[in-house]
Amino acid sequence: MGEPAGIPGRSHNVFLAHSPFQVFMAGHMIGSMAEFRSAHNRLVIDRVWGESETDSAGWDDIVELSPPVGGTVIGAGRRLKAAVSQVVVALQAADPARLFLTNIQWPLNNAVLAAVSAENKRRSVRVCNYPEGIGSLRLVYPTAGQRLRDLMKRVVGVFNGATYRPIKSDLMGLERCDVIYSLLPHLLPVEVRHKAVAIPAFPSPTVTVERDTCIFLGQNDRLLATALRRSVASSAANYCLTLPYKRFRYKPHHYGQSDVQRQTFLERGFEEIADSRPVEQMLMSQPVACVASFNSSALVHLKMMYGERVRCIACFPNLFGRLARSREDRSEAVRSLFERSGVEIMDDTTISPGEQLVS
Repeated sequence: MGEPAGIPGRSHNVFLAHSPFQVFMAGHMIGSMAEFRSAHNRLVIDRVWGESETDSAGWDDIVELSPPVGGTVIGAGRRLKAAVSQVVVALQAADPARLFLTNIQWPLNNAVLAAVSAENKRRSVRVCNYPEGIGSLRLVYPTAGQRLRDLMKRVVGVFNGATYRPIKSDLMGLERCDVIYSLLPHLLPVEVRHKAVAIPAFPSPTVTVERDTCIFLGQNDRLLATALRRSVASSAANYCLTLPYKRFRYKPHHYGQSDVQRQTFLERGFEEIADSRPVEQMLMSQPVACVASFNSSALVHLKMMYGERVRCIACFPNLFGRLARSREDRSEAVRSLFERSGVEIMDDTTISPGEQLVS
């Protein structure tokens, strides 16, 4: 990673991204908000998804960590130390400096935040949060199981040189950050809404909408019992096929889902989408009539971006959350966000008896 441009008084922004949506959002922010136009903007990508082209417009530097740190601290000590050092050096080289991140469970984000917090005792780096998903609109705290896993990550990290600090605040870091950049600031928890800065709306697509097409967004189902994965996928696929569309497509999740889920949709005639861009970005040039999923945050984003021009449907989100061992209050919070955003909800009570998943 090269040294940032040493222009006195020029602010320096470092964005950490580990998903296609984060890369997309960071690019939209620096391209649409005046505060970034005179700044030095650097994007650091911890890529754990397939190869895809990153739009370089507006970026002074784009750094792809090679190899990436990834989502586990096991065996990541050397990579993590090197990446943290590079980010901290970039932040130290400019004043003022801002760090943009989200999801402080992610090893690189967790370690950089710890380093910056220590550094801030000597100088000021503003820590900013930007959107990742539904979690960016809620205060989600670690469960007992997550606290135990955090402790194990810390112990493992001590042995292989990877810093990991157990999380005492919310998992996305909304409470820890100085500023929260949000697509939907009015949906942020009231406790942190005073920190909000609104991200401008996306421009309306100028191409024709494929009104006969419905896309189903795959979702990570690895926390579901193996025996339930096919039933869940079958119920969602069968429901979508009753909708008034002629073409049905399936977009895999960038972090992956079970082969069972993917095969179930393909066996029912869904066409697989190979495009690695987030669906929010894909629909800007290829808008469709309907997008469905289980409890994907993309449904909320799409309603914000396109309003009534796209129909969004959440297929039994409470049931999916329960099967994935999510706490009931979290499932209800997600459902509330869907309802307030205009996302339609297909309840599990509408599943036919032959497809009933749980008693």
